[in-house]
Amino acid sequence: MEEYQWRKNNVRELQNIVERLIIECDGMEIRQKHIPADIRQIQPIAQKLQLNEGKSFQELKQEAEKWILLQYLKKNNWHISQTAEKLGIANHSNLLKMMRRLNIKRPE
Repeated sequence: MEEYQWRKNNVRELQNIVERLIIECDGMEIRQKHIPADIRQIQPIAQKLQLNEGKSFQELKQEAEKWILLQYLKKNNWHISQTAEKLGIANHSNLLKMMRRLNIKRPE
């Protein structure tokens, strides 16, 4: 649960998850099976990046940015304004510029 990207300052989301865990838990211990799949499947960015000595810092940074944007876009069903808001990006046009720069296109 520590690796999950909690929405900025969204205590209610965390509270709802904890309440769900308490309800679904069948004993005194919360196990991985009780954690919702969307949280359980989040992996650290470092595991997703193809780290190798041949890539520059800029290339690795772009991979990380692209991965983060794709995760949030998928989570928000490719709703640009909503994704920009969740990421704290000033407006949707800035997100669109980032998507063009990183060659991110909505699947058809």
